[in-house]
Amino acid sequence: MSVAPTQPHPVLALADTLDAALKGVADLDPGFMRTADKEQALTRLTALGGRLEELRLRVLAAADDVAAEHGARDAAAWVAHESGLDRGESGRTGPNPNTFDMIRG
Repeated sequence: MSVAPTQPHPVLALADTLDAALKGVADLDPGFMRTADKEQALTRLTALGGRLEELRLRVLAAADDVAAEHGARDAAAWVAHESGLDRGESGRTGPNPNTFDMIRG
């Protein structure tokens, strides 16, 4: 009997997709974008950044088990250690996602 491969959690699938997409544009020079395209890129990327930060903070808020498993003080401390950030950067609340409602459209 074979075991069916499991699908990654949707949050991890999103991270994989974002990683691949960002790699795909890493070498592009925005200076060659039309003005209208830069306008759209700025507003859309700002809105997406807010939504992504909101998701990251929801995962962080639910990650007490990660901290406990690794003996960390809290999940933000564990993220700081794993990613090389200071504690303030890893647990920063960031912008209020509601400020991006007008941009989301």
